[in-house]
Amino acid sequence: MKGLRPRMVAVLFVFIIGSFLLIHTKACAEISVESYCQLCIEVMQQEIAHFQELILLVNQYKSDPALLREEENNKQNEFQEARDSLFDSFGVKGSEYAFFMGKHEREVNAYLEKHSPVRQEIDRLSGEVNSLLEEYENQKGR
Repeated sequence: MKGLRPRMVAVLFVFIIGSFLLIHTKACAEISVESYCQLCIEVMQQEIAHFQELILLVNQYKSDPALLREEENNKQNEFQEARDSLFDSFGVKGSEYAFFMGKHEREVNAYLEKHSPVRQEIDRLSGEVNSLLEEYENQKGR
């Protein structure tokens, strides 16, 4: 009976992992590459608003670090709810969005090659997100 238990645990583990991967693969397949690219744009638009608000908080509460942390936490919760709502509107979870590009990189790149305005918008927004992130980190570092 003792030798059987490790095997059962191993089989159960493999079954759970396999089920997760099957569900994950099926869920990721539900969003199209075009929808993924649109979602990517909307995620970055949210990120821009997120960092703009955080920069304002840093400037407003820079003399009170404890209150700043509290306000940042409140904003982070609001942002996470907005992000979850955005993902829900596309019928995906955050983890599915995060793994989509790795799984469908060729398809996404081919789509972006054919739709250069979408690529340009993604590149522009990405640059703005990076710039705001750097500004936020610099402001907090003061």
